[in-house]
Amino acid sequence: MTPPDITANLFSILNVHRYHIIITLQFEENAVEGKDVADFCSGTGMYLIAAAYFKPHSLTGFELDPDAYAIAQSNLEGADVQADLKLYDLLKITDDLEMQGKFDTVVMNPPFGTKNNEGIDMQLLSAAIYVRIKYFILYRLVKAVYTVCIRSLRADI
Repeated sequence: MTPPDITANLFSILNVHRYHIIITLQFEENAVEGKDVADFCSGTGMYLIAAAYFKPHSLTGFELDPDAYAIAQSNLEGADVQADLKLYDLLKITDDLEMQGKFDTVVMNPPFGTKNNEGIDMQLLSAAIYVRIKYFILYRLVKAVYTVCIRSLRADI
C-alpha cells in the first residue's frame, strides 16, 4: 500500500486537527507505526486515513451510524487505505472476549454528550480501556471551538 499524501486531504479545519492528532500520536508516543490501531466512532474515516500514513500493523474502525459508515468506506477506498471498518455498537464491545486487549492504540472523537446521549463519553472510554493493550491515549476535539485537548492515560498490564 502506498501511504496517502496526507496534505492532499487537509480540506477542513477539523481534518487538520485530525492529522495533527495522529502526527502527535506517532512522534510523541510512537503509538501508530507498526501498532494495532483502533478508531472508535470512526465517522468519515479521517483518523484511519491519517494513521495509514505511518504504516500501522493494522487499522480497525468502529462506527454505529450506517450513513457515516458508508461515507468512511468511500473515503477509505478513495484514499486507497486498507482498514477493517466495522458497523458495530461499541457499548457491547465488553461482551466480545476477542476484543479484549486487541489494540495498542485507540483514538476516538465520540459524541461527547451532544446528541441526547449524556454519559456516552464515559461508556465509550470504558470500552476503549477494555480493548487496549498498554496505552490508551485520548485526543478530544472540543466541538464548539475545534480546540485540541490532549490527555494521556497509561496503564501497566
